Amino acid sequence: MKLIFTGLIALCTVTATFANEGMFGPTWIEGHNYKVVDGQLVDLGPTPAPTPTPVQPTIIINNNVMNSNPAPVPVPTPAQKQAGSISVHPWDFIVDLWTHYSNYDSGWITDFTQDGLTNYFGQRRASNTTIIRDMTVDSRRYSQWHATYYPETFWRETSNEYSPNWQGPMIYDHIDMQSDVYETGVRWHHARVRFTVGYTYVNRVLKIYALSYQVLS
Repeated sequence: MKLIFTGLIALCTVTATFANEGMFGPTWIEGHNYKVVDGQLVDLGPTPAPTPTPVQPTIIINNNVMNSNPAPVPVPTPAQKQAGSISVHPWDFIVDLWTHYSNYDSGWITDFTQDGLTNYFGQRRASNTTIIRDMTVDSRRYSQWHATYYPETFWRETSNEYSPNWQGPMIYDHIDMQSDVYETGVRWHHARVRFTVGYTYVNRVLKIYALSYQVLS
C-alpha cells in the first residue's frame, strides 16, 4: 500500500533480496549487499549511496488521476513491454514503471510482477491479486501526483542472486525523484525518494520480483 509521504519523514528503507524463487534462504540484513565466495555467502556491508552529479536535465511528469480539475497529462508510451520495444535511455523502464504505478494501472504492473513471489513495497510474496487490490484502494485515497526524476542518480546493480527458476542474475535499477502526492480532501505529501525495482528474466520474459522505495527527505 502506498506510504503517506511527508516532508520530514524519518528514513525508512525497504529492500528486497531473493536467494531463490519460492524460498528466501538465510536472514538478510536490509540495505546490505551479498556475494558468493567459495560457496559461502559473504556480507559486503551496506550499499553505498551514489553521489549525484547533476549533468543531465531532470524529467518532470505531472498527472491528475481523479477528482481533479486540470486535464491529465498523457503518460509516456511504455518503454519496455513484453513484446520488446527498445528503451532509449537506461532509466526509461523504471520511470515508466513509477508512472503506471502512480496512475493505478494495475494491468500494466501485473504484466511484469511475478505472481506470488513479488516483494511489493514490503509485502513479501505478494500475489497479483493482492497488488491489484492495494492499487485499487490507493486510487480512492490519492487523486493527484507529479514527480521530478533525476536521471543523474540512476544506477543499475547486477547482483549475485541466481536461481534455476530464472535466467541470469537479479538486477536492481534505482532512481531518485521528488514525489508529490495529493491525499484527496486532506493535503499534499512531499518527499524525495529513491525508487528501486528488482527484476530478471523467466522464460525470456522480464519479471519483477521487488518494488521498494526509500524516503530520503
